[in-house]
Amino acid sequence: MREHAGRNTSSEKSGIVDADIDAVYLYSVWVFVNTLYRNKYEVAVNSTQARAARAILKLGVREVAELAKVTANTVSRVEQDEAGPRGPQPVTVEAIKRVYEARGIVFFDEGPAPHGGPGVRLAKS
Repeated sequence: MREHAGRNTSSEKSGIVDADIDAVYLYSVWVFVNTLYRNKYEVAVNSTQARAARAILKLGVREVAELAKVTANTVSRVEQDEAGPRGPQPVTVEAIKRVYEARGIVFFDEGPAPHGGPGVRLAKS
């Protein structure tokens, strides 16, 4: 603990160590940067599309995880639509999307009229 002119600092009196303060600061910076990152890069694949793509390819969660170099829990989180600070990172969703696209899945934002909407399909051979 630091001493200033022979006196205890207020953080020493309250039992807070400088390392604790640094950890709290770093965490708050991480939350801020993470929020900015998520707001800047919107994910182009929603949870329903991710589940449908995996079903079309008849792949298991563990297989997709291994191919995308993420954990099986991460693949499940992407498919469960957990948005917000505990949801999957956009870069992780993109890694999973690349696995599906490499195997012939096409993601689209708007479907044919009249119903439209996001979806997936296999690419034409």
